[in-house]
Amino acid sequence: MSDKQIKNSQFKIPFFVDSTTPPDHKCGGCEHRIRTASGYTCKLVDKQIDLKRGTCLLWEEGPEKYKPADMSPSRVTPETAGYIEADTVNCGTCMHYSQGHCGVWDGAVKDGQCCVVWEQEKGEAFGFDKPYQE
Repeated sequence: MSDKQIKNSQFKIPFFVDSTTPPDHKCGGCEHRIRTASGYTCKLVDKQIDLKRGTCLLWEEGPEKYKPADMSPSRVTPETAGYIEADTVNCGTCMHYSQGHCGVWDGAVKDGQCCVVWEQEKGEAFGFDKPYQE
């Protein structure tokens, strides 16, 4: 096992985020969420989102700050963004994680950290690992 610390290393991890409080990366903690009359949608993803279970590859921690007028006119599909609904999304629930070590990036990680390579322990396809569908 490597003792490299991914967060401040030579690795350029795509969309890697440090531990959050709570240690989860859901739409409810993402700055791209937008309140609408019928619930919540996303500034970047063309979908009604679930704040408690939804997440995607574009997740970015931040406060609720956008209005419906801020939505991108060309939002991506949920499939392109890798939108899923899951119970807990972080290194501690990823199939590549084992005892503080990330098998994908070959370095030490904390349970509450996360990157876009996160895959459910069940091994279900997520994000760019999903097969292309028309």
